Amino acid sequence: VLRKLPRNAAMDGVDLYRRLDDPKDGSALGDPGRIEAFINELRKNLTDSLTTPSTVTGWRAQALFASLVAALDECDLMTLVDTGEIYYADDSVKAPDYFLHLRSGKRMLVDVKSVALRDEDPLDMPVKFTASEVARMREFGDRFGAEVFLALYVPQMTTWLLVDIDDLEDGPGGGKRITVHDALLRNQLYLLGDNHVGTSQPLE
Repeated sequence: VLRKLPRNAAMDGVDLYRRLDDPKDGSALGDPGRIEAFINELRKNLTDSLTTPSTVTGWRAQALFASLVAALDECDLMTLVDTGEIYYADDSVKAPDYFLHLRSGKRMLVDVKSVALRDEDPLDMPVKFTASEVARMREFGDRFGAEVFLALYVPQMTTWLLVDIDDLEDGPGGGKRITVHDALLRNQLYLLGDNHVGTSQPLE
């Protein structure tokens, strides 16, 4: 069973201060005005995020996915990778949300996305990604030594779909996409321990 590694909240706060602090007057690290400026910036960013529905929906989906992975118990290590500072050389990268190490030894990077179905032909609705986003996640996966997957949460179906990023197809205008129907057929949630009686994917 996954257990959360204890974190030092004080050091997390100091690290956040280091990343958001932007002194311009040469003031001391503990200067009250400098600390107040940091708190004001943090308050603004937090308020903006919590009043943006898409941000809250994405944050909720990430939290639900982490709980799902922990409950299925096929993963022996899980960590966020898209927070904090990331340094890279050469081609640009994009960090997916989570890194998972499975009991089988498989290494996975998972990007989580909440998908709201449209009313008309919901199963034919494409889940879209930009070509640049997909390429940068692939590049990150190559350097991290892990396969990249997309975890799609469909609230109307209360269903999770785990698809390999290579299952995305070219869409009009150069983007990448997969329909909800195809994602259902190519769902690989069994990798995380979600086992059902049935035939092996992909269904044809």
